Amino acid sequence: MNGSAGRNARPVVILYGAVPANAPADEQDVLVEVATVEQALISLGYPVQRLALTLDLAAARRQLLELRPRLVFNLVESLAGSGQYIHCAPALLDELG
Repeated sequence: MNGSAGRNARPVVILYGAVPANAPADEQDVLVEVATVEQALISLGYPVQRLALTLDLAAARRQLLELRPRLVFNLVESLAGSGQYIHCAPALLDELG
């Protein structure tokens, strides 16, 4: 588990759009945001799990069900390099409750 605080508590998941290595800098900046949120959560004692979201929403759904997070911090700004899919992350999270 990325950034585990060592507790057996359910993790806080940081959900963000997967970023290809060759993505432009404005798409890669979400990784800085993820690291900042991750460090803040760890400093507060929360176990953290990063989850890079792709258009394979079924895989993300399976992972979230397996992780059973205490909460999800949604940093998804785009999927597959496009903002037109931005609604997918909140829709998935709403469906999972």
